[in-house]
Order: sequence, then C-alpha cells, then structure tokens
Amino acid sequence: MFLTLLAAFAEFERELNRERVTAGKARMIAEGKHPGGPSMFGYAPDHETVLEDEAEQLREAVRRLLEDGEPVSRVIDDWNARGALRPRRSDRWRVTQLRRVLLNPRVAPIIGEDAHGRLVRMFTGRNRQQLGRPAEHLLSGILRCGREHCGQPLYGAHKGGQGQPPQLVYRCKKLAGSGGRFRGCGSTVVSMARADAWVEEAFIAAVCAEEFTEALNRRRAELLAGEVTVAQVEEWREEIEELEQVLPTRFAADVHRQRHAELQRLVRQATAGLMQRPGLQALLDLPKSEGKLRAAWAGWTIRERRLWLKRVLEHVTVLPAPPGTHHRGSDVGARLDPKWRI
Repeated sequence: MFLTLLAAFAEFERELNRERVTAGKARMIAEGKHPGGPSMFGYAPDHETVLEDEAEQLREAVRRLLEDGEPVSRVIDDWNARGALRPRRSDRWRVTQLRRVLLNPRVAPIIGEDAHGRLVRMFTGRNRQQLGRPAEHLLSGILRCGREHCGQPLYGAHKGGQGQPPQLVYRCKKLAGSGGRFRGCGSTVVSMARADAWVEEAFIAAVCAEEFTEALNRRRAELLAGEVTVAQVEEWREEIEELEQVLPTRFAADVHRQRHAELQRLVRQATAGLMQRPGLQALLDLPKSEGKLRAAWAGWTIRERRLWLKRVLEHVTVLPAPPGTHHRGSDVGARLDPKWRI
C-alpha cells in the first residue's frame, strides 16, 4: 500500500509539473517571448537579437548550397578547417547540425523566406538521397572499433605498404573530411575479405540454428503481447522534452530525473520493437537449410546482404590485433565480437 501511494504521488507530481511547463510555455508565447531552451545559432541568449557574425555565416552556407551547388559536407569541412564560429554545445560543425539549423523556421528572418523554402524543399524532397551514396562494402558501418574510448564505425579503405599491392580493409577513420562524419581513433584495421567471409559464415550458422526460429517466435509473441503504438511513443517523447526544460533548473527533483531516464528507456525499447516488426516475418521466411541459404546469399546484392545482416545484427565489434601481430596475420575470427538482435 505504501509503494502504491508513493507511485500515486509521483504520478500526481508529474502531471502537475507537465501542466506548469505547458502553461509557462503558453504564457511566454502569448507574451511574444521564446518558450525557453538554448538559443539557436544566429540569435543571442534572449532568442530575439540577431548576432550578425553568426547570421552572415548562415547566409554564406545558403549561398554555397543554393547558388554554387556545394554539398553540405564540403561547407562543414571548410568551416571546421578555418575555425569558423562554432555551433551551440559543440566544438565542431557536423552535417546534421547545420541541416537542423537551416530547417528551423526561426532562421527564415535571417536568410530570407524564399531561401528557407528552397532549403526545406531541397532537404526534404522525395528524390533526395537521405543517407548519402549506397555502401559499396558489406560491413561498412556495421563493424565497430573495439578500442577503449572509441567505438566508432569502420569503413572500407585501401591499405598498402612499400612494395606491396593495395589491399582492401575496414579501417576506423580519424576525424577528417566528409563533414565530420569520421570521428574514430584511426588505429583499428581488419582485412575486408576475411571479415566479410567470417560474417557470412556467422550469419548462415545463426539463421540455420534451431534456436534462431525459437527466438523469432518468442520475439513475435512479445511484440503482440506488449503492443506499443507510434502515438504512444510520440507522447513519451513530448514528455521527455518537457522534463528536459525542468531538469536544468532548481525545481528539478529526483522523481523528475527518474521519470526522464525511464521514458528514455521506454522510447528506446519501443522504437526498436516498432522497427523490428516489418522484418520479423521476413526473417521467419528465410531458408533454414544451409544449402538454400547459401544459394540465396550468393544471389543477393551487397545492399540486400547488408539489409539482412542489419536485421539480425546490432553491430560487430573489432578488437585490436594482439601485440606483435599485424592485422594481416591476426586471427580475424578471434577479433570479431558480434552483438545479435535476435
């Protein structure tokens, strides 16, 4: 009974807090003020005064994107290289940060309504490639660096020494080019051919195992039993945003922090569940005999193989090569540590 009362009080406090936050935002909007949060790039902390130096930097980006046709990544690389004004809460510009700023309706008075509309159409158009060019290598972005304090994705690259022919490898790339996309340590390398072969065998062995079908059936039952709608997830996200307005203030209490952490956990779980539903039946329909699955794998394109791998794998961690060994002479199987979704 005591625990029930505590839960009831916590829920009551949450509802009161939500009402106070909503009412405060509505009052500030009615008074013509910004509803809170950090100021956007281009505006002073009062959310109203335009900072001309930052505004000019945004106008430069618009000119280069719309008039010169440059990609966002080239603008970002140039800004980072020459030490241009930095974004809020970050020491470097990244593609997603600039895109988010330029799509914000509040930037329209700075860059012009027409330019803002053109940018919105450019970034959100149906024909626009949202994730860059398709991956050319099977495990690009699926492999992760296993070095301490890194954990960044590995991508395909060429490696060759003096008197040796170039070899295709997966490498943890350092921060250089591509709009700040690469942020790795630059130390972890693994042979592409051997890593691809090992992951192919691991995929076939996993799918053909009896435990795989049993796990899929359990997962389907869990999804059907714990039905979570997209609308529910959006409500949780709204509540998270409201709590994030309160947490930095002196009014924040432990109950708010606990609720914030719980909501983030629920959103992660629900999002993962909602994303798995479309591919769940496809995984159940995969051939379970080794011969048929190998034949199917051989007929798939790189894009199709990557799609199937991502349905069963979170990622594969690449551990550093043992001391005294070169990546070509290391045991690749001993260095790869897969994390399965199923």
